[in-house]
Amino acid sequence: MVNSKGRAPLTEHRGVLGMVRRQWAFFVTVAIFAVGATYGMLPTGHWRRGSAIMGFALLVGSGLRLLLGPKAGLLVVRARWFDVAAMLAMGVGITVLAFWVPAAPKVAVP
Repeated sequence: MVNSKGRAPLTEHRGVLGMVRRQWAFFVTVAIFAVGATYGMLPTGHWRRGSAIMGFALLVGSGLRLLLGPKAGLLVVRARWFDVAAMLAMGVGITVLAFWVPAAPKVAVP
């Protein structure tokens, strides 16, 4: 989009920084999810906490999609109600399963 002077309007952000400004909600959701995935893969065996963080990331993404509407960037896939319901169901499901699955029993090594 170009105005009469041949320049892009001030509301259009170009380049990498512009992309980050437009897609910040998606990046926040993915960053929280990545922290949970990384935490879950640690060799110390904290997969339940990592799964809970990943579920929380989806709940945050659902809330951002609900609040921001069409300005939610890459979180916009279908209708708002469908996006929110899908991410909410997945977030709640992952979080519930993270706390529902029993921890492995501690085995004493002689």
